[in-house]
Amino acid sequence: MKIEKLNDNKIRITLNMDDLNERNLDLHSFMSNSLESQDIFLDMLNKADEEVGFNTDDCRIMIEALALNDGHFVLTITKFEHKTDEKALTRKKTLHIKRKNPTINFEKTIYSFDSFDAFCDFCNFLKNTRY
Repeated sequence: MKIEKLNDNKIRITLNMDDLNERNLDLHSFMSNSLESQDIFLDMLNKADEEVGFNTDDCRIMIEALALNDGHFVLTITKFEHKTDEKALTRKKTLHIKRKNPTINFEKTIYSFDSFDAFCDFCNFLKNTRY
C-alpha cells in the first residue's frame, strides 16, 4: 500500500492484490460493501493519519476509486472540513456519476474460486457488468 498526500484535503492510496491477500480478501469482497472491505478502508485511513497527517475525524469524505488492468487499485480520498467545502460537495451531487470499467484481457486472466458458490457469484457479476 502506498499513500501520497496530494494536498491538505486530498490523498491517493494505491493498493495491489498482495495488499488484499495479506488481509485474506479477494477481489469480490473488496469491491462489495462487506465488513472486511470496510475494515481495510478504516485501516487505510488510520495509516494515512499516522504517515502523512491526513485526519478525517468529524469530516465528510468523498472516495474516487479506479481499478487498473495490472491489478492495482487507486483510491483518491478528499475530506471536507468547512461549510464552504460542503457546499462544493453539494454542487457536485448534481453531476452524473460515470463508472469506468477497465478493459480486461481474458486471454491473460486466470481466476481461482474457493467454492462453486463463489464461481456462481462471479458469473452473476460478469452477467450484470457491461463492457
